[in-house]
Amino acid sequence: MDTYATKVNGIGGKIREKYEDFLVEEIGPGGLIASRSITHKGLGGNFTWLVMEKRGLNTIEAIRRLARALRVRIGDLYYAGLKDAKAITLQFISYKGDLPSIGEVDGSGKVRVVASFKMPFNITPSLLQGNRFTITIRKVALSKSEVERRFKYFFNEINEAGGLPSYYGYQRFGTIRPNTHIIGFYLIKGMFKEAVEELIGKVYPKEREEVKEAREIALGGNYKEALKLMPRSLRYERIILSHLLKRKNDYLGALRRLPFTVRRLFVEAFQSYLFNRVISLRILKELPLNRALIGDKVGMLDRMGNVTGVLTVNEVNLCKVNELIAKGKLCLVLNVFGYETILSKGEQGEIEREVLKEEGITLADFKVKHFPEASSKGYYRIASFKPEGLKVINISEDEIYSGTLKLTLSFSLRKGLYATVFLRELMKPEDVVRAGL
Repeated sequence: MDTYATKVNGIGGKIREKYEDFLVEEIGPGGLIASRSITHKGLGGNFTWLVMEKRGLNTIEAIRRLARALRVRIGDLYYAGLKDAKAITLQFISYKGDLPSIGEVDGSGKVRVVASFKMPFNITPSLLQGNRFTITIRKVALSKSEVERRFKYFFNEINEAGGLPSYYGYQRFGTIRPNTHIIGFYLIKGMFKEAVEELIGKVYPKEREEVKEAREIALGGNYKEALKLMPRSLRYERIILSHLLKRKNDYLGALRRLPFTVRRLFVEAFQSYLFNRVISLRILKELPLNRALIGDKVGMLDRMGNVTGVLTVNEVNLCKVNELIAKGKLCLVLNVFGYETILSKGEQGEIEREVLKEEGITLADFKVKHFPEASSKGYYRIASFKPEGLKVINISEDEIYSGTLKLTLSFSLRKGLYATVFLRELMKPEDVVRAGL
């Protein structure tokens, strides 16, 4: 993310001081919300749906613990999307089996089942509508009236611009170790040794000293000693190291020991990085996000927020397309690169080619011969978004940071969109890591 879409000064502050400051509730089919107060009785059927609440864990680790408690395989549990780790999140999980007990699953206080019911089908990503967020921004060093003034101008700018750029958020790439996309680049290039070295050996400044030491030893090839020092919380690094202890130079085999979702995540992160670069350049070149130009692509959104019916804008349909965009019936979409991507025409096409050239990437690279699970056809993503149901719940004194304010707000986003992108634009922090983004 190289630029901002709004000009009003940010309110500053920080998020995620406490897990309770960042609440995410999944919105499923028919607008059903995974909340602590859910009363849905289900539609009956052979599939158990439960609402899983996790605290301070990534989704994959939470599901691993849930599977162990339910005594089922991880692959037997279905879910619609990955949620923030540094948060309290609630989401639907489904499987074929009996209704579970309500309460904590392992005594850690980090994963619990808050509700369950029967449905005639599994939860899948296609059924996900979005997420509802309730977020507290702390340490805001402004007066209440100034916060209200800036928020009002910010809200007006969003509406006038037709929304915010649909960047992928920082958590897609990592904040302490912002390298998920780098590993993805190595994977699609078939550079498996480099991917492993980046994953287990590259040291980043904000990491703990004991982790830095373990990584330096791993990079030196002493996998046995590195495994002893590598914290158990760094599960994926430990999986790689354990494999390399047995098969020293089998980098591809080591990567294949990682869960499939994690392997895919690396490639998706690189695709996301390229998308962010493209949309940043579009903004810097002052091309609109709420209006189409010749050569752009537009699409319709179905009830679940999926992009359908994509067409290329030309001189003949330009005016009609922009009329339909203004009415909310079409939206500008941008390429998320893959081996089946058809590059745009016009100025947008020039931007896409510029980014691919600078990154040393071709579309054919996304079809990885020796690592097919890393291959991607590509897809479309909306260019901009507006938070739905945005409201300020409270502005009050911050009980943690004396002399400052805290702002609590709530809003909903369609699936695939990031609350942290919205918050970055509102806060405009000097240091995204310290701000909790």
